[in-house]
Order: sequence, then structure tokens, then C-alpha cells
Amino acid sequence: MVRLARAELFDPSEVVILQVIGRVTRRCILFGFDPVSGKNFDHRKVWIEEQLKTQAANFGIDLLSVAILPNHFHLILRSRPNEFELNSIRNDPEKVTTIRTRLSDVAWWMRLLCLCRSQPNSSGHG
Repeated sequence: MVRLARAELFDPSEVVILQVIGRVTRRCILFGFDPVSGKNFDHRKVWIEEQLKTQAANFGIDLLSVAILPNHFHLILRSRPNEFELNSIRNDPEKVTTIRTRLSDVAWWMRLLCLCRSQPNSSGHG
């Protein structure tokens, strides 16, 4: 059965509370000790936690709960379509439309969060 994209399931203009999951493929380890490679990936937890704080501060989405496990994570999110974030860009109607949609779009939230997992951090872990 094909899973629909989050962008197709949730309307960014409506308030919703939902659980979303981000997971790895091919039995990879996202956080913690990987018995296959012998490496510890706990430093990645810091990436995710920092990214979650940044996104929660800048999106019209509340982060209600987080559970981080070795090969996946769970988030409880509440979308909050919000005019406040748009005050500094109101003079550009096209930009307002784009950002308004993204600020309450759970698919966009998860896309950015998953992008941060692939970025090396400044501590040299990668």
C-alpha cells in the first residue's frame, strides 16, 4: 500500500494535532551505538534537538512531545496557522503566500528536520 505524502494529508490552514515519525532505512542507526560499524551516533541527538528548537521557534507549529529512539523518532505536533510570523514580509504577496503555507505545513517541518540529519555538525562528527 502506498503512503500518501504529508503534504497531501494535512491542510496547512487548519489546526491539527498529530504524531509524525521519522525513520531510517536499511537497518541504519540514527542515534546510539551501532553494533555493525562499532560507532556511537549519540552526537546526532544534539543535531535533532537543536533543529527542533529552531523550527518550533520559527514555525506556526507547536512541538508538544518528542521521543528519540536508535532508528527513528516520534513527534507530537500541533499546527497553528499564525499571522505573527508574516509581519516582516507582508509587502511581497507571493512570498507571503509561500511562507504562510510552509509555516503551518507538517510536511515542510519534517522535510527540514530530515535535512538537518544529513548535515555535518561543527564538532567534526559526521
